[in-house]
Amino acid sequence: MKDLPSKADMIRDAADKYGAHNGNNFLIDKIYTKYKVKVCPSQVTNTLGRLDTRDRGISPAIRTAARSFAALCDFDKRVMYRAIRRYC
Repeated sequence: MKDLPSKADMIRDAADKYGAHNGNNFLIDKIYTKYKVKVCPSQVTNTLGRLDTRDRGISPAIRTAARSFAALCDFDKRVMYRAIRRYC
């Protein structure tokens, strides 16, 4: 039998790859497809914490892009909403 990481390490790896803000069942499915190991939702909760208190983990690149977009719109919310509605 090959050496597998602990279940907590598997949970942390899945959370790093897919984001800890995803639900427990989503992470459990990803762990099962990669490692073929069943993990229960309480193990995910004990390792990562409750779903409503987990950090969304917005990357610095997204923050920088949002700030530059806001600067282009002169920090006017109405202009930002219109631009997003029209072009996204």
